[in-house]
Amino acid sequence: MNRSTSNSLDPVQKVRRHAPIRSVSTRIILCVFVSTLLTAGLVSWLAIGAIRGDVRTRMEERGFALIAEQTADLGRVLGPDWQERSTPSCDVQVDEATEAEADQPVDRSPCVSEVDVLLAFEPVHSALAGMRVLLTDGNGIILAAAGVRGHFRLGDRLPLSGLEMLRARELTEYESRDGIRMVAVLARLQGTEWVLAIETEYTNAFASAVSISSQIFIVDVCIILLFSVLAYKITRAIIEPIEALSLGAQKISQGHTHYQIPSPANIHDELGLLTKTFNDMMRKLRSSQLEIEHDRGRLAEKNEELQQANEILSQLSITDGLTKLHNHRYFQDHLTREIKRVGRTEAPLALLLLDIDDFKLLNDTHGHTAGDEVLMSLASIMTDSARESDLIARYGGEEFVVLMPNTDLPGAVHLAEKIRITVESTRLIIGDSMKPIEITISVGVAVFEGNRREFFGEADRALYKAKAAGKNCVIIASADGSRDA
Repeated sequence: MNRSTSNSLDPVQKVRRHAPIRSVSTRIILCVFVSTLLTAGLVSWLAIGAIRGDVRTRMEERGFALIAEQTADLGRVLGPDWQERSTPSCDVQVDEATEAEADQPVDRSPCVSEVDVLLAFEPVHSALAGMRVLLTDGNGIILAAAGVRGHFRLGDRLPLSGLEMLRARELTEYESRDGIRMVAVLARLQGTEWVLAIETEYTNAFASAVSISSQIFIVDVCIILLFSVLAYKITRAIIEPIEALSLGAQKISQGHTHYQIPSPANIHDELGLLTKTFNDMMRKLRSSQLEIEHDRGRLAEKNEELQQANEILSQLSITDGLTKLHNHRYFQDHLTREIKRVGRTEAPLALLLLDIDDFKLLNDTHGHTAGDEVLMSLASIMTDSARESDLIARYGGEEFVVLMPNTDLPGAVHLAEKIRITVESTRLIIGDSMKPIEITISVGVAVFEGNRREFFGEADRALYKAKAAGKNCVIIASADGSRDA
């Protein structure tokens, strides 16, 4: 798999592919498997121990019962006192002198030899049932044997020196010369060195226990597999909805708000309720997002309208409402910026101050509406005559100002005369009278010499001189007083 394909896997698939042992389902299944295994192992160990203990007890009871029966049989054949008359006590020779020295006569009853015991050794075969009866001497050498494969044991030797169980009525274990594991109950015949043993192979003795243990093992394996399968199915029933929720959360985090989590098989349990709640939450979220987007669109429209209104308001704050020229406030701000620029670049800066001649008489004669039309016509003439870099503003009433950057005195006078001549030659039709009106303007011209107040004051004085000189003229401000253009 290449890197792009690996990166396209969602987190749930990455967990399944790269870290299955750390997944919740695997841990639950392992927990159930180990718990079942430990429980089954403990129960099996206790059951097998109890069965083995019961088998040992039964073998001990049966073995010692056979030993007692065999001893009784020997007593019936050899006599009740055969153990006192058994070899080696009978090896002592009693002569007449010895007998004379004794206070009482010596017992001269016949001794029981090893041959006598072997001849009398006839076990009850019906009671053996797969077991062997062995008779050994004091050294553990088997002298007589009866039962299943007993003749193979003749001449073999029991490890009596290592069998402390001779002193207790318990089952003991040892190995034959062929390495076969044996179990037996042993008893020394009272008053003799002979040992009577009831023996059988370990596998034969505990065959039932081994069979039951095998059955228990098979049952344990079946139980473990059954519980593991059940744990897997239950875990998958739990984990799959959780994985679906995780995938849904991932999709939503990636912006797929229209993603719907598939409903689990059981929609009435906790996970089904959680899935339903999650989908309901997402539907509400989508509805809220639509409302937010709708509100955002309306807010954007309102913001745009507000921005336009602010732009209009800002424009109105610097624009004269009648002539649509810049107003007095904007002129003052722009004049400040131009003076600063001139201070840096030392470029020329000129100013025209215009006033409509006899404007009050015009208003009184033709009305204020006619005066407004005259003002708008003059603004249009100045806009057409001036350059784009020139600032034209209504200074107040019938006064206008033209600020001309990078313009010397001849250029300013030329523009002033151009505007004056155009106004003089224009015939205005006011209202419905169809009677043309002639208007003139007076213009004062000044050039910036380094002082802002003197700059505007010289233009104002030049305009005043133009009015005094008969109007409809251009007067240039100079250091020694205003003069005609």
